[in-house]
Amino acid sequence: MIVFRNWGQKHYGTGPLTFSPDGNWLASAVGTLGLRLWPTNNCAEPRLIPLACGVAMRLAFSRDTAYAYAGYSDVCALRLADGHISRRPAPRVGSQAYFAVAATGHLILAENLNTEMVEIICMPPGGQGEPLWVRPTVGYVYTEPLFLTDTNRFLLLEWVANGEPIVRQRLGATVETYRGWYRIVSRDLNNGDHVAESPDLRLPPFNWKWALSPCARFLAHTHRDSIYVRSTDAPFPEIALARNVSGRHFTALAFHPSGRFLAATSNDETVKLYDTTTWAVARTFTWDIGRMRSVAFSPDGTLAAAGSDKGKVVVWDVDV
Repeated sequence: MIVFRNWGQKHYGTGPLTFSPDGNWLASAVGTLGLRLWPTNNCAEPRLIPLACGVAMRLAFSRDTAYAYAGYSDVCALRLADGHISRRPAPRVGSQAYFAVAATGHLILAENLNTEMVEIICMPPGGQGEPLWVRPTVGYVYTEPLFLTDTNRFLLLEWVANGEPIVRQRLGATVETYRGWYRIVSRDLNNGDHVAESPDLRLPPFNWKWALSPCARFLAHTHRDSIYVRSTDAPFPEIALARNVSGRHFTALAFHPSGRFLAATSNDETVKLYDTTTWAVARTFTWDIGRMRSVAFSPDGTLAAAGSDKGKVVVWDVDV
């Protein structure tokens, strides 16, 4: 079965897609429109839920499906039971937040306050109240946290300062900047402390997308027309490399819950499934709905969804 839905104005495209942990909802963040929720147990039209967070470009569910979080600078929490929306305002104008929900239910935020200062924050379930801990760090974060199963660690892609600050005069003001490199950093979930990091990655982080395998052994990330597969054991060595034969850039990644396949969307308007034993293409789907921007699997692995730059989503039965 294949179900197509036009999820709003094509100018916004389709933001990140994710299924709720109980499998009952498929959600998409759609920019200034807010959040769209589609019930997976029937063919009802998706609900558009306006949010007070300005722009919804990132998305996460709590592990018990009690909350859906969406945002970019501000972060809103939608309580699914009654539709109540709470908002965590951005601490500064222009700041950006990457966030995800740990197995404990806590919301972990990496808030880029500016290009050289980040606060990594652990919030109670629901994202409201006083933080449980705050870890300031110098640098910049480029990805949402990924949580390693059976450990108290999570991963971030961080810009790490390397050397003494460089003092410059800019528009009559003294500005300090730093040289640095990009690294995968492992942090302690209990307090945000630095645990380990990769060597310097000489790959620009812009438009990075990454995903963690269900067994938490593999970390896959994109860079232009390549997918890099790394071990999750520090120092995160590269163990495989897959390239897009079309030469177009990859745009999103998702592992199948079985761990057998890695789905990748790209600007060549396809969704490719890579076999995780060989990292070769096992299947290619072409839906003719535009350049693909997002992909997700349902928790039981029976459904897959992908969204395009035209604001359309395709949902299909997975036969693997």
